[in-house]
Amino acid sequence: MATEAVQLAVSGGDAQSNVAADLAYWAAAPRRQVILTLDRAPLRVAPRAQTAHPPTVMKAMLFVDVRGFGSLRDDQIPAFFGVVMAQIAQAVATLARKPEHIETWGDGVFLVFDQPADAAEAALAILAAHRRLNLRARGLPRWLALRIGGHYGPVHLLMNPILGNQAVVGSHVVVAARIEPNVAPGSVYVSEAFAGALATFHADRFRCGYVGRTKARRDFEPLSIFNVVRRECPDMRSCAR
Repeated sequence: MATEAVQLAVSGGDAQSNVAADLAYWAAAPRRQVILTLDRAPLRVAPRAQTAHPPTVMKAMLFVDVRGFGSLRDDQIPAFFGVVMAQIAQAVATLARKPEHIETWGDGVFLVFDQPADAAEAALAILAAHRRLNLRARGLPRWLALRIGGHYGPVHLLMNPILGNQAVVGSHVVVAARIEPNVAPGSVYVSEAFAGALATFHADRFRCGYVGRTKARRDFEPLSIFNVVRRECPDMRSCAR
């Protein structure tokens, strides 16, 4: 657009606030900031402050799914987990910056990272690892392909009362989940928020191309989505090799 992105912030001077975190993140780019300081009296603690919900935190999320898993025969399921899922596990284990949170169910994998760049690296590494597999030699159909969807947004880090471990939940987790079914097999698609963070801070490493919008659903507004490739790669196919 032949212009410059400038951050405009209204801050109360609290070094622990979400605004302060956003300012520090933007300044690391580095990019220009305009900060308006708001002078106000300290807030008094409300009597029921102890029942307040914990603050949300920004996280980058990936949903990984395997196109064709539902068409596998029952006798192929053990090979699928021993080959496809094992390869995903190996790719995650070799990441320089590993996910902060992992969940799996069936052929689905949910990964959570602190930074979008780390999530993008993971997505491309997982995709590349899958493409190196010789599926036919292991008794699996060659058309099994990964679909990876990503989103960057605020989430709640809560305790799962049933399992007793951390849960990453919130409406933005749903956004990430709704992107994945729209992904072309063998690709990585992300939301505009995710793509914007990569373009702002890591344009030298990643390139995001506009794909279109997610399919309309009664309970979910369409979103703009972008494919992610490495900057040095001429196209998505060579990027994942």
